[in-house]
Amino acid sequence: MIRLTTKRLIIRDPVLSDFEGWHKLLSSPKVMYFIDDIMTHSKEQSRRNLLEAIEEVSSLDRQKYFLVIENTDSGEYIGNVGYTVKRDTPMGKIIELGYFILSEHQSKGYTTEAVREVIRFAFKEKNVYRIETGCYVENYLSENVMKKNGLIKEGHFVKCTWHDGQLKDRVSYRILKHEWEEKISNNLGGCKMSDCIFCKIVSGEIPSYTIYEDDCFKVILDRFPSSLGHVLIITKEHYAKIYELDDAIAEKLYPLAVKIANKLKKALNCDGINILQNNETAASQTVHHFHLHIIPRYENDDVTISWKPKDLDDKQLENMRQILS
Repeated sequence: MIRLTTKRLIIRDPVLSDFEGWHKLLSSPKVMYFIDDIMTHSKEQSRRNLLEAIEEVSSLDRQKYFLVIENTDSGEYIGNVGYTVKRDTPMGKIIELGYFILSEHQSKGYTTEAVREVIRFAFKEKNVYRIETGCYVENYLSENVMKKNGLIKEGHFVKCTWHDGQLKDRVSYRILKHEWEEKISNNLGGCKMSDCIFCKIVSGEIPSYTIYEDDCFKVILDRFPSSLGHVLIITKEHYAKIYELDDAIAEKLYPLAVKIANKLKKALNCDGINILQNNETAASQTVHHFHLHIIPRYENDDVTISWKPKDLDDKQLENMRQILS
C-alpha cells in the first residue's frame, strides 16, 4: 500500500471507506468540467470506479496509481492525484499525470503540494523517466500547478479538442528525471535549499530575531537593516521568486504585511514605511528565497530608494497599455 506524507497531506491508496468523498469528487460538474470524460453520473458508477482503483493496488503489473489526498490533521478528503503508465522503456517508464480536488479545498496550495510529492515518488521509487500532462488553456489553475512544479511546456495545440460545444486549445507539459533532479538541486530555479540562509533560519539552524511566526511565514529583524526596525517577511516553504508563490500563500502575504506595518508604525512611531520586494539578480535580489522588506522611514534618514523618472508621451504609454492589457 502506498502512503506518502507531506507537511499537510497524506497521499495514499484508496480504500472502501473513501466512497463518499470519491463520489462527491467524481460526480461534481464543477470539479470535473475539464475532465468530463471520467465524470460519474450515479453512485453506482462512482462505486465501480473506486473498486477498479482498489483492484489496481494489488495488481502485480500495476499500471494505474489513483491516490487519495487527505488532510493530515482533520482527515478530510481533499481530492485525487496519480498517474497512468503509458509505456515502459529501457530508460524507465513514461507516465501521464493527473489531479483534481474538491472545490472547497482549492486555492490552498494542496494540489501543488500533492503533485510535488507524487513526482518525487515516481522518479525516486517507481523507475519513471518521463512525466507528461496537459490541460485546456482556459484551465489556468491546472497549468499553474504544472509551472510551480517545474514542468516544461512542450506544446500549444490550437483548437484541437472538442469540449463543451466548441473546439478548444490545449497545452502539454513534461519533465524528465534528470531535469527534475537538476531543478530540485536548484529548487526550481532558485538557490540550493541546503545552502539557503533563509531556509536555515526557518528550520532554526541559524538563529534569528523573530517578531512574528505562523504556519506560512516567519518575520525577522534584518541582520543588516537600512533603518531601525527593518524587518523581512520570509516564506517558510522555499520559493525563489514571487512568480512561484502558491495562490494560498500569496493571498495571505499582504494581509500579514499590513499587520506588521501597523505594528512597526505603532511601536516605533516612524514617519513612513517602504515595502520592497526584489525578484532576480537584475532587480537586486541577493538571497533567492522569497522575502518582503518592510522598512520604517524617519525624517532626514539616510535610506535611499530611488530611480530616474522617464517622461513618456501618450503614444508610448498607450503602446505599453496595449502590451500589458
